[in-house]
Amino acid sequence: MTSEFGKMMRLYACGATDVLPDITVTEDELKTIIIRAAEQDTLELVLIATNRLSQDTGLRVSPELIAKCKTKLKWLLLESSTKRDFLITTIDSLEKNDINPLILKGEAISRLYALPEVRVSNDTDLLISPEDEKKAYTILEGLGYSVTPRTEFSNHATCTHKSVGILELHTTLYEEIISDIVFDGYDGAKLVSEAPMDFSISGHSFRTLGVTDHLIFLLLHMIQHFVKSGASVRQLMDIVLYMTRYRESADFERTESVMRSLGYIKIYSTVLYIGTCYFGVDAKLLPDCSEDGVPELAERFVSDIESGGWLGEKRERDGVCLRYLGARRSGSMDEFEHSMASYRTEKIKKAIFPDKRRIYRRFPFAAKSIILLPLGWICWLFYGAKIMTEGTLDTNAPKDFELAADTAVRVKLFGDLGMFRQNEEK
Repeated sequence: MTSEFGKMMRLYACGATDVLPDITVTEDELKTIIIRAAEQDTLELVLIATNRLSQDTGLRVSPELIAKCKTKLKWLLLESSTKRDFLITTIDSLEKNDINPLILKGEAISRLYALPEVRVSNDTDLLISPEDEKKAYTILEGLGYSVTPRTEFSNHATCTHKSVGILELHTTLYEEIISDIVFDGYDGAKLVSEAPMDFSISGHSFRTLGVTDHLIFLLLHMIQHFVKSGASVRQLMDIVLYMTRYRESADFERTESVMRSLGYIKIYSTVLYIGTCYFGVDAKLLPDCSEDGVPELAERFVSDIESGGWLGEKRERDGVCLRYLGARRSGSMDEFEHSMASYRTEKIKKAIFPDKRRIYRRFPFAAKSIILLPLGWICWLFYGAKIMTEGTLDTNAPKDFELAADTAVRVKLFGDLGMFRQNEEK
């Protein structure tokens, strides 16, 4: 982890909690901090904290940058208001038809921030009963949503609307493959044992998971992203703010028990350590769960977030880490090696016969006419031959069942976090 990324995290925390930054930042460091903040989708709150720091310390911040930040904040306020108003309309329509959705994350978490409007989600997640699914599709389509029903193995439908963006309609908390691999087949429904919690925004009442149920969901949701491609700074901030807000009512003993039974107790301890040592939250406001080696693990965990970008968007989302974790937790490495051999063969095929969109991205001229597509493909083959000759082609798949470098670093971290231990308490 670079020092600039660590300072970016502290500035983000200060912006999220409306606290004057207690760190020093040079002008050269600020340039890198802004780049890292943009990569993590934390820029607005980082700039708010930086502006306060500049007023207190005289740090020079580009007036153009501050002006852009203020303009973006105005748009976020408008977008947040429009999105919330139509979300209210959506939930009202569902409730009038005896469907009682629960909001997951999103509005239930943004209200914990000093400026809720700045924590704008890319999508809205609603949880409904499976038996209400088809009726909900009809209602949403009547409101102008474009609905893409969930597939057999998915746990949510994707609904889009110009006023809300993407709304994911969940029938279960976790996808089947995530439940099987990451959570050892643990029934996600068993993790919901509390009555829903009501909360209010702008005078309107919403419902979400119970206090502890939602905390466990936030943790496990972050872990599934971490395994697949990478977590994010905002996910960690959500969890830390949630624990401080509900420190009197959340059942931390139950939370720790679930994390321990699933083999993720060191991740839980690492998140708490990041809350105090990276975000600067008073340790008294967080539960105590100390595990050996956490300081070093926390630095590696944050480094993984920095190198992967927001939710690992810098990495290819090929499922190698997910499959490797499943094999180690189940003890079936032979199956993993076989799937990786098949994966490598398939990837080579895709490299030779790519999707036309990949050709268009590499050679934009080919997108001007379908007639130019064959020429774009020929250019693609020359391009592929060139990078193979130079040795820069990275298939991100095992060669003789060895993991690619970045993947090997990640799965080593999985092991040191104790994630390979099989769950003996199902």
